[in-house]
Amino acid sequence: MEHRLFGVDTRALWPAAIVLGIGLVWSIGLPLVNDAVAWDDPIVAGDSIDMGDGVSFVPPVGWQLTDGVRVGEEPITGVTSNSSAQVSSGGAQIDATGGTFTGDANALMDQVTSNLSADTGGFTVTGSRGTLVTDSGLVGVSEPFTSTDGDGLVATFILPETVVSAPSAESDAAPAAADDSTSSRAITFTVNTAAGQYAANAADIDATLRSLTAGGSR
Repeated sequence: MEHRLFGVDTRALWPAAIVLGIGLVWSIGLPLVNDAVAWDDPIVAGDSIDMGDGVSFVPPVGWQLTDGVRVGEEPITGVTSNSSAQVSSGGAQIDATGGTFTGDANALMDQVTSNLSADTGGFTVTGSRGTLVTDSGLVGVSEPFTSTDGDGLVATFILPETVVSAPSAESDAAPAAADDSTSSRAITFTVNTAAGQYAANAADIDATLRSLTAGGSR
C-alpha cells in the first residue's frame, strides 16, 4: 500500500503530529488552565506573616497570601531578615520587603520613591509625607502616590535592631569604632490598588501597616 503524500511518507507524519500536539498542550493549554485556577490561600483569624527574626505583620482576614510565610510555618530554608511577602484582595495588593538600611525612615522613603519613580509609569507623589506609628510603638513614615496602574502608598520603618559591619582586616581585634558602618533592619510596605479602589480598602491597609511588630516571639 502506498503511504506517500506529495512525496512524503505519511507514516512519518503521525509521530511528528503527536509531538506537535504535546508541545501545544504544554505551551498553550497548561498556561490557560493555570490562569483559570484562582489562587486560594486565604488569611484566617490569628494569621500573621513572618518577616524573619521576630518581625511580623497581620494582614486582613480574607485576603490571599500570594507570597510569604505565616508565623509558625517556617520552611526548611528558614525566614531571613531579607524576606518578602505579598497579600492581595481584588484590586488591592500589599507588598512587604525586609532588609537593612543605613539612615532613617525618611531617607529610606526617599530611596524607595526614587526607585518607584524610575520603574513605574506615571508615578507621582500625591500627598504630604506623614508619621505612621504602629500599634506596638514602631515609628515610620508614609507617603501616597498615583501611577498609571492606580493609587498607592509607601510606608517605611527602621527597626530598633542595629547591624554593625564586619571590622576591616587591619583592626580585627579592635572594638567597633564610632565611624564603623552600621545599618538597621528596615521594612518597606508598598501598597497598590486599582484606580478608585484605595478608599474602599483604606481601613484594611491601615490596620495591616499598623500591625507591624518587631521582637515578638516566634
